[in-house]
Amino acid sequence: MAWLLALFFGQSDIAQAQAPQDILVIVNSSSPVADASVAELRNIFLKKKSFWRGGEAVVPIHARPGSPLRDAFRQRVLAMTATEEKEYWKNVKIKKGLTEPTAIGNTLKAVYKLRSSVSYVFRADFKTGVAKPILVIPADR
Repeated sequence: MAWLLALFFGQSDIAQAQAPQDILVIVNSSSPVADASVAELRNIFLKKKSFWRGGEAVVPIHARPGSPLRDAFRQRVLAMTATEEKEYWKNVKIKKGLTEPTAIGNTLKAVYKLRSSVSYVFRADFKTGVAKPILVIPADR
C-alpha cells in the first residue's frame, strides 16, 4: 500500500505524513536577522508585529493552507487549529483591515527572492545557501 501512495503523492509527502519533522524558520541569506523566538514569530505571522527587533521590516510568508508544513507550523507556533486561524483572520480583517500572510507552495524559493521575508520549511527540504535558518522548531514541540 505504501508504494501505491508514494507513486501518487511522492516519497517526501508520505514521509512527512508518517513522521513529524523539525521545522526550520528561515530568512533570506542577506538578512541581518540571526535568531527569533517562537513568541516573536507568532506575533509576526499574526501581523501583530511588522518589524524585527533591529527595526527591519518583515514580510511573513506561509506555506499553502492544508499542507502538512502549514498544519505543523500552525500547531507549533500559532498554537491554533485551522478553524481558530480562519476565525482569527476573519476578525482581524473586520477590525483592522489586515489580511493573512501570503501563502506560497515553495516557501524556500520565496525567501530566497524576497530579502525582508520570513518563512519556514521542513528540515528535509532545506537547502544551504538559499536561505538561513534562524530557529529550529522540534517535531516534538
